[in-house]
Amino acid sequence: TKTLLRAEGLSFRYGPDSPCIFQNASFRVSPSDKIALLGPNGSGKTTLIRLLSGELAPTCGDLYVNPNIKIGYLSQMLEGLDSEQSATENVSKKTGRTVSEARNILGYLGISGEKQVLPLLNLSMGQRSRVALACLTFAPYDLLLLDEPTNHLDLVAREGVEEALAMFPGAVIVATHDRFRQIGFLHVYGTSMTVVCVSIRGPIKNFRSGRFLILEGRIQVKKLLVWL
Repeated sequence: TKTLLRAEGLSFRYGPDSPCIFQNASFRVSPSDKIALLGPNGSGKTTLIRLLSGELAPTCGDLYVNPNIKIGYLSQMLEGLDSEQSATENVSKKTGRTVSEARNILGYLGISGEKQVLPLLNLSMGQRSRVALACLTFAPYDLLLLDEPTNHLDLVAREGVEEALAMFPGAVIVATHDRFRQIGFLHVYGTSMTVVCVSIRGPIKNFRSGRFLILEGRIQVKKLLVWL
């Protein structure tokens, strides 16, 4: 099995006088892995996503990214959308799908009617986020990096996004702090999802693997990785 990402002895801090957020962390991401980063705001989830995307560089350690893979990053996709073009035009252009297929994809994610043909600048942030997610989940990416992908979305839109992610064949790393959204993502992926609980009690030093975790008595997760 090829490796998409591999970290060895990864450490990161924002400045020489700043606390260390990650310290000597080692892990790998393989094709079709589904990984949820669960933790409160300020626990380092976004920092890790930015490191994996290349926006930030490690303070120490090595971060290998397979040069032959294609990574989709939600923040970059949002910035890369053409605000003068419609949602349909953006999705068609980014995914290579026909206009008719792009409309069906948008409808699946709750963008319908005139919202599909209006310039993107006339849509709300939540609607633009759905357009970006449509571009990511229906394009041939090997790995998706999603930081709080269900922010600004109502219940119906969240369910559509979760179902689209469940059908995505590649690897996914999703960061979220909202407990309801955590439950939703875990229901979607079932026992195939690796859960990483990010703590704010101290710097991340290593991984500890466990066998099973019951979350709120309802969801069984196949593997639990806890950063200590």
